[in-house]
Amino acid sequence: MKPFDVYSPVDGRPFVLWIAALMPHKSPLEVIEIARALPEMDFVMIGSPWDASTVDRPMKAKTSNVHYLGPVSDRMKNELVRRCSAAITTSKCERFGWTPFEFLIAGKPVLAYPLGVFHEIYGDLVIYVDSVSAFIRQLRELYRRAFKSEIDSEEVAQLRRRRSLASATSRIVKLLDLKSLIIFTRDYPANSNMTLGCDIINWTLEKHK
Repeated sequence: MKPFDVYSPVDGRPFVLWIAALMPHKSPLEVIEIARALPEMDFVMIGSPWDASTVDRPMKAKTSNVHYLGPVSDRMKNELVRRCSAAITTSKCERFGWTPFEFLIAGKPVLAYPLGVFHEIYGDLVIYVDSVSAFIRQLRELYRRAFKSEIDSEEVAQLRRRRSLASATSRIVKLLDLKSLIIFTRDYPANSNMTLGCDIINWTLEKHK
């Protein structure tokens, strides 16, 4: 599946954003099923194409309201998060599950499978669904309500304070008595216009004296 060069949201037409590497356990093909049932909205997918077979099948589906952009810069990702109507994650397995956090901070409704890690971190801030048909029903309901968010902003603010990278890193460094902590990431922004889809060092966080 080759990425589209650009995606320009149409005024007044909602779009749903999906962010993940295109790997089997992220279930990207389910986005195609959901999109086919909801032609009244667009579905934008961004992330690294890690699995060739998983990437090729959406391209062959030729679903006109699905737009795969490939890996994008942080600047473009943030703009898409800001402008989208809602977010979905079809992942069946997560160790942490950072993506809903980014959407909740932006005040966007998030639909996801009821993974234990999501319940532990996000509680009732996320809309949980148990099937593709449930994704479709919930998105139709959000569309009917013009995607008006009912997210508790104060609860999100508390979550942000508790789960910030800086505070988590400080606790880990102190607990392990480290001089530095290296964190790896799959999508690393090479510059403001391009993100590299590979495992390389993203941050080196020095221990405070």
